[in-house]
Amino acid sequence: MANFKKMNVDDATRKSVDLLLDNAFKRNKVAFKKPKLSKREKQEIRDLLKNLQDGVKNLTKQQTDK
Repeated sequence: MANFKKMNVDDATRKSVDLLLDNAFKRNKVAFKKPKLSKREKQEIRDLLKNLQDGVKNLTKQQTDK
């Protein structure tokens, strides 16, 4: 059950970010090609997203604990 909730949160987060970025790009008429990232750059982005997710989880936990 915990994995199911985590998966739903991850999916919702991913979809929200995708929609937000797509909207911002469309509003500013930005068109781009997919960047070619190195393995190191991809891992850095994954680590950044993981840290952001952990921060959001901690923040929401603090808000619900009050």
